[in-house]
Amino acid sequence: MKKIIVTELKKQYERVTVGPCSFSVPEGKTLAVMGPSGCGKSTLLKAIAGLMKTEGSVEIADLKRLVMVFDDACLLDVMNVAENITLGMKKEGYAADEIQSRLSDIASSLEITDQLSKMPSELSNGQKQRAALARALIRDFDVLLMDEPFSGLDVLLRKQLLKMLKQMQKEKGFTCVYVTHDVSDAKFFSDQVLILREGQVEMLDSVQVCEQDPVSDFVKALFD
Repeated sequence: MKKIIVTELKKQYERVTVGPCSFSVPEGKTLAVMGPSGCGKSTLLKAIAGLMKTEGSVEIADLKRLVMVFDDACLLDVMNVAENITLGMKKEGYAADEIQSRLSDIASSLEITDQLSKMPSELSNGQKQRAALARALIRDFDVLLMDEPFSGLDVLLRKQLLKMLKQMQKEKGFTCVYVTHDVSDAKFFSDQVLILREGQVEMLDSVQVCEQDPVSDFVKALFD
């Protein structure tokens, strides 16, 4: 089943037009969006999330909850890390023991257990990004959107997080669209790759096809 269907999506900026582009993401699969800075990757993500008005349409089948991780952690400065992570669950009325159990599990997985009592101002950029990821992953969801979710993280931790996400997706069946500049991340985690160039879709296919049979020198250069 197609979980996300994007049809003729278009956004006009002063210097670049993003789209029109059409694509779909099957349920339980991952689409990586790649391309140089300023080509429209974040525009696509925000349009899917409903955070930006565009031409065309975005349909998400049987949506229960969509969560998003921005390239900026967007933590609330007046709350400590644990409070930031669990804020959404508390507002939705989750039981206290369920909140604590999930917090303990996700903090351990993301290696931020010793950061939970700290304020955001005390964290490194990488720690802030992990806290933002925890805030999204701690809740029940069926669509996950991520904009450069592993920026500022070292290679080893990034690989650990990708393995965790891949296992979570296998268990929970969520659909994921994420923006990345890292080809190795896309190879490991993605089922398909959408490559943008100056706002236009240059190629959309599996990672293997994009790497082995690129449609242009531009795509070839991304995977070299």
